[in-house]
Amino acid sequence: MLRATFQLVAGLGPTRERRLWDAGVTDWQQLPSAAADTLGPHLRPSLLTASDAADAALARADLPALARLVPSREHWRLYPSFAARAIYLDIETDNEGVTAVGLLDRFGPRVLLAGRDLDEFPEAVPADALLVTYNGAAFDVPVLRR
Repeated sequence: MLRATFQLVAGLGPTRERRLWDAGVTDWQQLPSAAADTLGPHLRPSLLTASDAADAALARADLPALARLVPSREHWRLYPSFAARAIYLDIETDNEGVTAVGLLDRFGPRVLLAGRDLDEFPEAVPADALLVTYNGAAFDVPVLRR
């Protein structure tokens, strides 16, 4: 799935990506041989460069590099390639701040609580983890960063 993600450059959104798929281009390695009219002359060079970078990042299992290339609304496409590094995350807050962080990863479910073990959160969630949240990019992650 990830290798069929072409929304790697500005100007290439879901509609143009669908056109690539409809033209039979379903992998980054097919881009150099794609018909010239499949990609406009302005998008082709930047998409080839971006897909090469994405391919190299995937080969290195460099999740942060791939996450920078793929639009955040499409980060769900990273999951099949990085499921072992996925951490499901939810937080609870009150007027004082974060009261609980719920985590589910390959080690099982955990709850970190304020006043008990919440300070262990940074070690529990590596910087290169794939965070899976419900609207967490808008609320949970900014609150945790603060």
